[in-house]
Amino acid sequence: MRDSGTMHNSKGLEFRVVFIAEANEDNLPNAWVLRQKREDPDEEAAYLNEQRSLLYVAMTRAREQVYITSYGPLTSFLMRGESQGDGRK
Repeated sequence: MRDSGTMHNSKGLEFRVVFIAEANEDNLPNAWVLRQKREDPDEEAAYLNEQRSLLYVAMTRAREQVYITSYGPLTSFLMRGESQGDGRK
């Protein structure tokens, strides 16, 4: 039985309950990495899509419940109707 893991290694796995910690705007996507990617719009878009996909995969690993925590503003990836950082809503 696997007790914990990362979003990166959760693909293909399934859990009764999933906890996603620190899903705040500065962490998901990572603010420092995002600043580095802003020099190339294609690279920035690819990074945002990768991070959004990782969050989706992590959330869909739960069979019953997902708990998401944040210590600051919640990531815009989880905000319905909010801009996703790449101009999409």
